[in-house]
Parts: sequence; structure tokens; C-alpha cells
Amino acid sequence: MSAEDYRRSVDRQLVFSRWQLDVAEQGPSALSRQSCMQAAVLQLSCALDCYLSEITPRASGSAGGFTQRLAALDTTVDFRLQELRLYLGDAGSWLNDLLSLANSCTEVPLAESGLAQAGDRIGGNGLIASTAEQRPIGWDSVDVRILGQILESFQQIVTRHRDLSIEQ
Repeated sequence: MSAEDYRRSVDRQLVFSRWQLDVAEQGPSALSRQSCMQAAVLQLSCALDCYLSEITPRASGSAGGFTQRLAALDTTVDFRLQELRLYLGDAGSWLNDLLSLANSCTEVPLAESGLAQAGDRIGGNGLIASTAEQRPIGWDSVDVRILGQILESFQQIVTRHRDLSIEQ
């Protein structure tokens, strides 16, 4: 895929996320609101991956998640990568909140899932894995407004980066 293809994919996922948040706001039940908010987070996560591929098309085939892919890149060559790395280093940033929420959609700690029972041994170490302490934000403190702020922050970065890249 070309950078332009990734650009279109980023834009599409951002529109889908906005739509999901609009639907969540009008949701008739807590379940419908929660499912729309999670869909928006997953679409934002897809947009983030596509954005990294947009700005680094030669590295787009790299394996791993966003954090691993960004860490593997030389951020000194591109101001956009530098800024993303700065946000990644800020535990309270919109980027870390997004990554944490996206991870929590797909990684349910066993202790919270009800699947773990007393004496379960995970990986032979006797511990039940939970990453709750590492999450800067959790679903219990998330609402449509907060996700809207994450979306807006992400859109602003993308727009600013694209505008500045055109000027260079």
C-alpha cells in the first residue's frame, strides 16, 4: 500500500470512530453505549497503526503493535515520529490512554474474567497476569466525552502533521 492508501484508511477510521461515538451518545442501553465506545477505540487504534504506516511507508510491514513499531524506528529523522514518541513517554497522554483502552478490549486479565480460579498457575510462575496497574485509564472512568477528546487530539495531530509535511 502507498502512503496515500494509508492516508485514506486513517481518514476512514477516524470518520468511523466519530460515527460510533455519535451512536454511543444516543445509545438506548448501557450495553449499546459500551459496545459503540469499544468499537470507536478499536477503530482509533486501527487509524493509529495506519497513520504510522502513512508516515513510514517503508516500515509498514514491520511486525508488532504500535509501540513496538515506533520503538524500532529512527525517530530523529522525522518530526512526526519524534512527537509520537513524546506522547508515548507521557503516561497521561491521549496516546497512552488510547493504547491502554485498545489493549483492554482484547486482553482481559484472567483475574477479572472469572476464568481464573484459586491455585491457577499461569506460565508456571503461580501468578495470574493482570496489567491493571499499568493502565493510565480504565473503562470505569471512560465516557463518550473522554473518547471524543482522544479522537479530537488524534485528529489535530494528524492534520497538523500533514499540513507541516506539505510545507516542507
